[in-house]
Amino acid sequence: MLARLASGPSFLWVMLLSLASAADVSSLSPATSSNRTTEAINNAPTRDRSPRLAREVITLGCITSLVMIFRLIINKFYSTRRAFSADDWAVFVGIFIRISATVVDAEGLIANGLGRDVWTVSTQQVRGFALYFYVIQILYFIEITIMKATWGLFYLSIFPGRIVRRILWITIGFIVLTGLVFILVAAFQCTPVRYTWEQYGNHGLHGRCIKINPVGWANAAMSVAMDFWLIAIPLNEVHKLSLHWKKKLGAAVMFMTALFVTIISIIRFRSLVTFANSKNPTWDQFELVLWSTVEVSVGMIGLCLPAIRQMLVRLAPQFFASQQIPTSSGGDTDLVPTQGTTTKQKEGQPGVKHLPDLRLSRRTWGPLVEDDWTRVV
Repeated sequence: MLARLASGPSFLWVMLLSLASAADVSSLSPATSSNRTTEAINNAPTRDRSPRLAREVITLGCITSLVMIFRLIINKFYSTRRAFSADDWAVFVGIFIRISATVVDAEGLIANGLGRDVWTVSTQQVRGFALYFYVIQILYFIEITIMKATWGLFYLSIFPGRIVRRILWITIGFIVLTGLVFILVAAFQCTPVRYTWEQYGNHGLHGRCIKINPVGWANAAMSVAMDFWLIAIPLNEVHKLSLHWKKKLGAAVMFMTALFVTIISIIRFRSLVTFANSKNPTWDQFELVLWSTVEVSVGMIGLCLPAIRQMLVRLAPQFFASQQIPTSSGGDTDLVPTQGTTTKQKEGQPGVKHLPDLRLSRRTWGPLVEDDWTRVV
């Protein structure tokens, strides 16, 4: 049934259900075998939102990829450490996944009917649509797992407390483990695997797929809960500090980005209830694909904000520096992080006060202090 193609709790699980449900292929083929006849019978208009979706998906994909690349360049060539940390390597992998997902969205899903009415899509396009859904759902699981794990790794680089670091390691392990489970579920949802997409129009192929709908609701709820958890961890540390107003603003922007990702997930979750009985999935899933792209893009861009601020401090310290001290010549300069746990004067640059770089040294395991946030906000 086409209605079964659009059921599910989230965009990702709509894709899973669309591909995994043991749908009646014969009910799909007549809807796509003769576009003009079906449209005439239903007296339905021809609608096409695919150009808009292509513009928005490609724009978001390009912006996100460029921001991620910019972050890596800053951390490699302009930061004090001048080397990649664990979260940088995760972002590096995320760049390739984001580019791949953008290509699949534009050249796979949209080219095979996404954003158009199902009665204007041929049987061959439906099969292609199912194939690229199979690919994008795996990429989506990988990307979401990388994004959430990278937030955890980022927190590890700025929080020195033993307890919070132990909590973060457990959180990262849980994210990776559950992400791997869902990736495997997506990859092997049907037996044989090719039955996932070839079941549409290929009456000679036999196979079976798991019923993924209950798992989908559990996954959506778990994802939203993890988002709130990743927001709660840093907020628990920040509220203990008395920060400069610019640092408070920077922290608020970064954490609001994470909160926005959570809100997007909830909006997408609710919107799927409306489309639960849809018989026009290629049209109705337009918003779901778009919101999913926004979710991933905003999450990855949020991870790059601290690095962007570091560059802005270098370019315009009078506007973006959050703390200044007098120099030997009477001027002001921004606090610059460097290796070590004690403040010192850098040789050849009198008047510049240097702070510890938590990414280089873990010799101090005490409570987080304001200076620890120089790299972040």
